[in-house]
Amino acid sequence: MGRRTVISDKAVLDYYSNGLNQFHNLAQRLHQSHGIHFMDGSQADRELNPHPRPELLAPAWSIASSQIEAAADYFAAFANMLAPSDGLYTPYAAYACVRSMLEPCAATLWLLDPTANARERTKRTFALRFEDIQQERKFAVACGQSGDKQEQRIAQVARSAAEIGFKPLTGKAGKTVAIGVHKPSPTELIQTQLGEEFWFRFLSAISHGKTWALRISSMQQVPVQAPQSTDPGGSTLFEKVVNRDLLVTVAVVATISIARALRSKFEYGGWDLEELDSGLESAFEVLKIPPKDRFWRPA
Repeated sequence: MGRRTVISDKAVLDYYSNGLNQFHNLAQRLHQSHGIHFMDGSQADRELNPHPRPELLAPAWSIASSQIEAAADYFAAFANMLAPSDGLYTPYAAYACVRSMLEPCAATLWLLDPTANARERTKRTFALRFEDIQQERKFAVACGQSGDKQEQRIAQVARSAAEIGFKPLTGKAGKTVAIGVHKPSPTELIQTQLGEEFWFRFLSAISHGKTWALRISSMQQVPVQAPQSTDPGGSTLFEKVVNRDLLVTVAVVATISIARALRSKFEYGGWDLEELDSGLESAFEVLKIPPKDRFWRPA
C-alpha cells in the first residue's frame, strides 16, 4: 500500500510535479481571463451567425468547455500525485488520471476541428449529444428507472436533426445508433486526434487491472528462496515500485494532449493565441519537451 522512493526519484518527480502545476496554473489563468464566451469574428461566431438553426450548433462550445474542464482536473490530480506530501506514491491512480483525460482531450479536438465546416460540426455535436443521452439512459436503467425519459430526449434530438436534413443513423434492427454522424470509438478518436493509441491502450490496461500492465508499469520481481515442497513451479512474488521514467514519459503525453485541446478551444473561440503560445513555449521548455512536439509552431 503506497511506496516510498529513493531521493533521486523524488527529486525528478518533484521537478515534474512543479512544472505540471505551473503549466496548469498558467493555462487556468489564461483560460479564465477570456471569460466563458467566444469572441466576435471568431470561427465560432462566423459559423453560428448564418446557421439556419444556431441553437443546434451552439452546444459545441459548451461541450468542448466541459471536456476541457474534466481533462484539466485529471491533469492537476496527476501532477499532485507525482509529489505526495506524505511520500507515499500511488502510481496506478496516477496512470488512471492520464488515461481518463485522453478521451475528453481527443473529443474536444474532434469537435472543434478547424477544418470542419459548420454543417460537419453540427453533425458531430449531434453525435456527442446522442452518446451522452444514451449513457445517461443506461445509468437510469441501472438505477432501476425505465429509461423512458432519456428515450424521449433522444427522439426529440432526432427530430431536431431531421429538421435540418440529418436523418438518424440506424442499425440492422432499425434502431437509432447515431445522430448526425457515427462518433469514432474512444481508441480510434485518441489515435486520429492525438496519435496516442499506444498509451491509451496501455493506461487502460492498468486502469482495468490487467496483470501484465500492472507488472510492467509498477512492479518488480522479488527474489525468493526455493520452496521446500514438491511443487516444481515454485512461486513468484512481486512488489510495487515507482517507475520514475515511465511517470515522466506519461507526464509529457498528458501535457501535449491537454495543450492541444486547450489550443483548439482558443483558436475556435478567437482567444489570444499569441499569449497562449508563449505560455506553451515556457511550459514545454521547463518540462523538457522537444521542439518536434511543439505543435503550435509553424511547419
